Amino acid sequence: MPTTETETRMSQESKTEGCKIVVGVDGTPASIHALSWAAEEASIRGCRLLAVRSWNYPVSTAEIPLYENYELLEEDVVKELEDELASVRKAFPDLEIETFVAQGSASKALFGAAKGAAMLVIGSKGHGGLANLLTGSVASHITHDSPVPVVVVPHLDPHAAGDQTG
Repeated sequence: MPTTETETRMSQESKTEGCKIVVGVDGTPASIHALSWAAEEASIRGCRLLAVRSWNYPVSTAEIPLYENYELLEEDVVKELEDELASVRKAFPDLEIETFVAQGSASKALFGAAKGAAMLVIGSKGHGGLANLLTGSVASHITHDSPVPVVVVPHLDPHAAGDQTG
């Protein structure tokens, strides 16, 4: 047990240095719920939180590009992620939160970020009933091929009809 202020600080630093929880955030209500769960878990465990967002160039069949400057597209994605993190930062002011934004596939970005992590957290689609069995391709790939333990946080939609308990 640490006995001095320096030992206490070093103990706290080493606690977060070696412990990382990675969460995929794509802006959907399910991912925002997963982000909240991951932040609380990171706070309890004394881990740092790494929020990951991927993006791809928009597909257009028109001759006119959807974005004139793709650097602005990435800046928009970063801003969206920071906006989504605002409430988490407020709720957990002492939690160390990092972000990682990558162009490309979501699963590739998440697997890269999850190396050495305590866990990888993603949200479910949360539609209840049969829809819960129809997991998205990204979530399916992650749960089957992740290099670390995966937590799929169910998102229960309060407006959906029917039983959503399982």
